[in-house]
Amino acid sequence: MNEIANKAADMFREITRVLTRGGMYICITLAEPFVLRHLLLHFIQHRQSEVIVLEISMHMISNQRPSPFIPFFITVRMGSTLKHINDSEAELRLHFDRFGSSISKYSIETVSTALKKVAHLQEFQQMKFRLGKIEVGRFETSQFWSVEGTSSSIPRFTVFVLDVALKAVRTCAVFMVPSGREADFQFSSQEGLQAIAEQAACRRLIAVCCNRPHSFPPMSELQGELSPIVLSLSPADMNTSDEKIPFLALQMQSGWTQIARGESAQSGPFIVEEQNVEDDEEDEDEGGDEGKQGRSVLRRLIFLQNQNFVQTEVRLISAAAARQMMSGSRKKKAKKNRKKKAKSSASSGSSAVETTKVATTETVSSIASPILPLEPRCFDCSYLDPHHRCLLAGLLLAPQTLLSLLSSSPTPTASSLLPSSPSSSSSYGNCSLLVGLGGGALPMVLRRYLPRLQQWVCDLDPSLLPLARKWFGFDLQRPQCHCLTAEGLALVGCLRREMLRVTQKATPPSEDMLTKQVSDLQLKETPEMLSACREIASQGGLKLLCIDADSKDPGLGMSAPPKAFTSDQALRDMLAVLCPGGVLFLNVVARSSASLADLLARLGAACREVGGKLLSARPSEETVNVGVLVLLPTLQETQKKEMEKETEKGKKNRKKAAVGSSAEALPPTPDPDELLQQWMQVVGSSGDPLQLGQLVGRYQ
Repeated sequence: MNEIANKAADMFREITRVLTRGGMYICITLAEPFVLRHLLLHFIQHRQSEVIVLEISMHMISNQRPSPFIPFFITVRMGSTLKHINDSEAELRLHFDRFGSSISKYSIETVSTALKKVAHLQEFQQMKFRLGKIEVGRFETSQFWSVEGTSSSIPRFTVFVLDVALKAVRTCAVFMVPSGREADFQFSSQEGLQAIAEQAACRRLIAVCCNRPHSFPPMSELQGELSPIVLSLSPADMNTSDEKIPFLALQMQSGWTQIARGESAQSGPFIVEEQNVEDDEEDEDEGGDEGKQGRSVLRRLIFLQNQNFVQTEVRLISAAAARQMMSGSRKKKAKKNRKKKAKSSASSGSSAVETTKVATTETVSSIASPILPLEPRCFDCSYLDPHHRCLLAGLLLAPQTLLSLLSSSPTPTASSLLPSSPSSSSSYGNCSLLVGLGGGALPMVLRRYLPRLQQWVCDLDPSLLPLARKWFGFDLQRPQCHCLTAEGLALVGCLRREMLRVTQKATPPSEDMLTKQVSDLQLKETPEMLSACREIASQGGLKLLCIDADSKDPGLGMSAPPKAFTSDQALRDMLAVLCPGGVLFLNVVARSSASLADLLARLGAACREVGGKLLSARPSEETVNVGVLVLLPTLQETQKKEMEKETEKGKKNRKKAAVGSSAEALPPTPDPDELLQQWMQVVGSSGDPLQLGQLVGRYQ
């Protein structure tokens, strides 16, 4: 490669030598990154007396035949000027097509941004070539930026391409995803969009999300802007002169109002949205004026880099309503208040897309002021998000672990929810780690229903903690909850190393071996992280590990957890830091069924290595979330299995005896997956707080 680069440099030097003032060098190239970088940098850095490079222009050449590559027409014009151009800020004139339609304007770019734009265009051309044929089962995601973009980090459009059938009434159809409903299962998953494609009777469905914070014109103008994108994504065998591509939309109001917006250095731009929720009529009748003041609101956090994923959704109630709930005088239903669905109907491209325009803010500290309620809002623990419900239901299948986390009384009281003393918490070894703080909803729920749980919460973004306190009612303090700024996998790796030190004290492992075991995690330890890991390791590990973090790459088929957490090594590390009887919970948001199946297969292999049980369930038909649990065996269960292995005959006899003695209480061989589905219907339906102790008794 160095030899080729040297020959190219010699050629460019000869070109500059023979060109005079006003001369021009013309090059037609596929603009591979290593070629384009050398070409641009040479002519920009060239200095020769009074004759220097005056202008470099790049033009796209349209292909007459299908091709996976775009050729570029590059001109370098020489001239005389004394203007000093910094090498790192050198300017270029780029003449690009805008989503396939030719424009006369050119943009001024630096070398680095020019290389990124050319690479993006080549990737799009390869995708366009690949999409020329219908392949049933295809589900791909693409991002499209505006040339004049109001936001450089947020794409203007997110587009899903779904191939459904080889033969259908229509070749292609466009579906506009309703604003504010991008995270719904129906509009963001392969299965949900396939149902829409079947209703549209098309071979290929192109679903378009209009991303915030961009503003959009009425549908008639928006359709004209989208037409070049749609044509470039349509099958090659489609006759566009005879067949028109219909634009379908749903006429519905999202009901969400944007109340704040900011930007985090780690997570990028975000918004906070709110929706009023009408309380049950009986609650309003009981409370009178106080009941009206207790009107609750739903509030959610969305990171704009991945708008198909709701980071946090909570319900907030008035302080008076919270006091009534704690005293037991108000019988709140724990089931989730579903927002009223507006009547929707498929329509043509004349439907309007509604957006909310807000002022842009730079940092978290400069968030716009909220809409002030009548009195301060409090976090409502009786509102269970679907994956919270799935976690609590899954713990019922680990009764020994769950009972150790509950208070001594079957039903927690207000006094039992007060912070426990450090000594009483640590003596039980009831440690948990939550990776991903978000708005802080899951730690609040766990504290409410598992009061003896000692929580550690880590997030890579330090700005989320003040965000959770300001907007989502997060009020946990030490020793209830220890919040760390750390990378989740690094913390897990550090904890695994400390647990090895504790368990192998008699023959401590060498530093080389420990370093090798966690080298792939690229640990960045802090004193706070090391202190937390040593305390957890001294108590035997984690009883509960929750991975509730999202991926910042919207192009992946899985929005949560991040890709790094799904590697084989990461899965084994997460299981290794659990104590006997421990539970691993993953909040998985997979738009592609293939991505979910791959994760479950690899996690199942890791689970079998430690003798655990793998369970998964989708707790709500309205969301893409899938709860994945791994239940490790307790010490008693492990000892029992070892004893059963000694004699096969004794194993069969004990099994028959166990079946006969429990035949009246439960079916002989209860299916854990069926039980998990049943528990999700029960959890939260018997009042607030949850009667988890009674449910455990039913299971046992």
